[in-house]
Amino acid sequence: MRGNLRLMSLTTAAAVAVGLLTAIASDGAAGASPGAQALSRPTRTHTTTKPVTTTTTKPVTTTTTTKPVTTTTTTKPVTTTTTTSPVDRGVLVEVPRDAPAVVDLSRGFAVGTIFSVSLYENPSTGYTWTQSVPAGSTGSVVLLGSDYVQDPAPSGWAGVGGTRYFRYLVQSQGVAKISFSYLRPWETGIPPIKQVTLTVSS
Repeated sequence: MRGNLRLMSLTTAAAVAVGLLTAIASDGAAGASPGAQALSRPTRTHTTTKPVTTTTTKPVTTTTTTKPVTTTTTTKPVTTTTTTSPVDRGVLVEVPRDAPAVVDLSRGFAVGTIFSVSLYENPSTGYTWTQSVPAGSTGSVVLLGSDYVQDPAPSGWAGVGGTRYFRYLVQSQGVAKISFSYLRPWETGIPPIKQVTLTVSS
C-alpha cells in the first residue's frame, strides 16, 4: 500500500513538473514573440539626399588692347658740300655775286705770290666760267688750277650753285691781264652773260 502511494506521489510530482515546464515554455514563447516579430519586420531605410551644389564657371573673356606705337623719326637735313682736296688758295680776289655784268679789277702782287680769283657759278644752268691770259702776259702769271665748291644744301637738292676758283702764281715781274667769261661753252656766236677782267702787276 505504501509502495503504491509512493508511486502515485512520484507520478503526480512528475506531472506537476511537466506542467510547470510546459507553462514556462509557453511563457517563453509568448515573451519571445514580440522580439521575433520585430526581427521579422522589414527594415525601413531613410536616405536623406543632400542637395548638390553645382558651380558654373563662366568663361572669362580677356580683351587685350594694343595701342599703336607712333615712332617719330626726325631727319636733320644733311648738308652736302662738294669740294676738292684742301689747297693753298693764297691771296683771295673775290668777285661779288651781285657784281655787274662787266667788272674791271686790278691787283699788285710780289713775285712768288699765289692768288685765287673766286666767282659765283651754277653749273645746273649750263653756265660756267672760263679764263684766258692774253699772249705776252703768260710770262708773269701762270694758271695753277681750277676747282668748284658747291654751296651748302640739304641732301638731294638740285640746282644749287657754288663758287669757281682759279689759282695763279706770279712767277716774274710784269703786267698780266686775265679775262673771265661766264657762258655756255657749247653755244657759239653768243656773247657771255658776264665778264670780269683782272689786271695783275708784279
